[in-house]
Amino acid sequence: MGQKTDDTDGTEGVARAAGRTPGRRRCVRCGAPMRARWRPFCSKRCADLDLGQWLGEGYRIPVETGLEGEDETVPDEDPSDDR
Repeated sequence: MGQKTDDTDGTEGVARAAGRTPGRRRCVRCGAPMRARWRPFCSKRCADLDLGQWLGEGYRIPVETGLEGEDETVPDEDPSDDR
């Protein structure tokens, strides 16, 4: 037998069992065919580029600031609570 030689991500059998046509997945970074080893990317290069974006704070989650009417003070702890 030997090792598996195709580059699919293992979803073809699942797609066929569900009655869907299996399709090639694409790299989320560059759009090239995805390789199972680097999933969801096509190569180590794309994976490293994406990691660099995260580490360099290139990806950010938007935050609303300056909401009116909200008090951001933290209430004082109850001194009688000795947990």
